[in-house]
Amino acid sequence: MAKKYQGDKLTTPQLQPGWTIENDGFGLLTSRLTFICDAASAESKKPKENEAHPKDGRLLCHKATYSINDNELATISADYVGLAAGQMTRVMVSGDTALSTQPIEVHPNFATGKAGTSGKPLKDLGWDIADRAFPLTNAAALSNALVGVKSYLAPDLQFSGTYYTNSKEILLNNQKMVGKTFNTIPGAADMIIPPVLKPISAYHIRYGLLTSCNYELYANVYKVRFTFRVATGGWHSFIYETHN
Repeated sequence: MAKKYQGDKLTTPQLQPGWTIENDGFGLLTSRLTFICDAASAESKKPKENEAHPKDGRLLCHKATYSINDNELATISADYVGLAAGQMTRVMVSGDTALSTQPIEVHPNFATGKAGTSGKPLKDLGWDIADRAFPLTNAAALSNALVGVKSYLAPDLQFSGTYYTNSKEILLNNQKMVGKTFNTIPGAADMIIPPVLKPISAYHIRYGLLTSCNYELYANVYKVRFTFRVATGGWHSFIYETHN
């Protein structure tokens, strides 16, 4: 028996009331719209990927799904994403401060400076170059209670940032930084770094090293997540290439 309709057969999806556009506080806009149409039109008439939001052209559709009820009506749910302004959002920052074990030779006061109240660098307090240790047989090592010391605990600072951008150039520039040291990075203004930075030498000219950069694509918006480490003594410029 043929299906009977009354009025409009709803071959064109009808936007339902109650829709919203949300801003996450960093500049990312998202919206979910609901449309109603007849079942036969749902697949061909549902919003397509990268199709503009009907109420705000800043957002584009990145996925649309539908379900069909017993009356042969389809309910379409379409998700949209976009940026409030510009080419990228503010960076959402998270940080982790802990301690890691480092060789005593990289201590800021090992080769130069003054270790505690000694008035001398650590290497002059009983360090044996050949053994790379403070040996029991060394009087200075004994008197300064350094016998057996081969390492120390140093702050290990790790940060991650997440932002959204519609610019391939911004993403590619971030990717090019992986494995390189830097002076500035997106979101740096919102990162709180403890004041424990002291270069080991004149060659340790940068503190930040980008360790990863990952992305996901939603319509024309890239979700980018990057991580970097901060060396309290800096990264050696002969070993690590400098990005900026």
